[in-house]
Amino acid sequence: MKPAGHATLPARRGLFGGRMFPLRLVFAAGLALLALAAPASPTTLRFDRGSLAPGQNAVPGRLVSNLLLVEGSVGGAGPYYFLVDTGSSVTLVSDRIAATVPGFRPNVGLAPVQVISAAGGATLLGSITVPSIELGGTGFATVRAAVYDFVDFSNHLGVTVDGILGFPVFRDVLLTLDYPRSRVVLSPRFPARAIPGIAVPFALEDGTRPIINVELGAATFMALIDSGSNLPFTLNATGLNPSFKYGPRTGPLVATLSGDAPRQIGRLAATLVLGTVEIREPRVMLTDQLPTIGAEILRHFTLTFDQHRGLVVLTPERDAPVKLPAQRTTGLSFARLPAEWRVLQVMEDAPATTQQIRPGDAIVGIDGEPIVKWNLDRFEKHLRTADTIEYLFRRDGRSYLVKVAVYDLVP
Repeated sequence: MKPAGHATLPARRGLFGGRMFPLRLVFAAGLALLALAAPASPTTLRFDRGSLAPGQNAVPGRLVSNLLLVEGSVGGAGPYYFLVDTGSSVTLVSDRIAATVPGFRPNVGLAPVQVISAAGGATLLGSITVPSIELGGTGFATVRAAVYDFVDFSNHLGVTVDGILGFPVFRDVLLTLDYPRSRVVLSPRFPARAIPGIAVPFALEDGTRPIINVELGAATFMALIDSGSNLPFTLNATGLNPSFKYGPRTGPLVATLSGDAPRQIGRLAATLVLGTVEIREPRVMLTDQLPTIGAEILRHFTLTFDQHRGLVVLTPERDAPVKLPAQRTTGLSFARLPAEWRVLQVMEDAPATTQQIRPGDAIVGIDGEPIVKWNLDRFEKHLRTADTIEYLFRRDGRSYLVKVAVYDLVP
């Protein structure tokens, strides 16, 4: 069976020691460079004003662990939260959405979609045709989508996510990811208008996903712009031999379709350059796949994608190089569930007080509050400033407290 395309499930990283989730659904790849064309009109699109130009549609969003979620509907039903994922060539919807499509039958009708994780494991997802997806005043008709169970991902973020909008959905509009204002702006392609910022041409891998040239020190290579990954930067170091300011070292678990596995992480000594913007000494996760620029870096920009001209225009939030903060942890990896966080891993260099903690232990409270009050955003913000965190554990019906020091996993 010929595969249908690429899809990406968001990378869920372990800033707090939770699992990373760069779940890459990969198919056969090709490369096609779109020709560049000058704008046909001197009219300029602006995104820094209170009111947008006629025809533009601003869709309010929500940033959760760097990922940009927007509210939309399917065939007028909803609301549902969608992740806008430039790293995916396939749109995915939840069982909850699929059940609203008349005549839906799993794996019946359209061919199932074969997906392959970053670790090489494969599975099949049923596929359907969604009559329409609406984002604000903009509708996308007859969208083919794979059906995926978003329960684990929703539990991790603490937000019910019902779908991933792949990059091809936006082929006939200008897609703007306005991270500083936590919104998506959709603009008509015609009449063509200039877009202020740093214009960077992109290629399309397999005709679907945006890949740009980036510089790292003296090396130039291609990287995927992946808004569906909340990691900063992944790098295939084959042939590059990059210098590290810190590391590489073993990081938290990475969850893929093939299971959980640790990955090497660190901070590079060189500067990463996107267009003309510098990301000084970026944190990185090593991979054997295509390098990616993830949302922890992208959130410092407003990005507008013009698929027909093969351009992405970057507008930095600040006129200064980007410097990513330290990655902090208590040395534990978790699976987040609604009523508890389940310990998956105790890292080798975790503080000594973690020696009594075992994989499988349930965390039911943090710093004197029940776990249900600790969503992902609140916990990640707490990690940035806290010196210690007190966990309330439950094992075999017994509860016990452990106070653990917070330390820099990657300074």
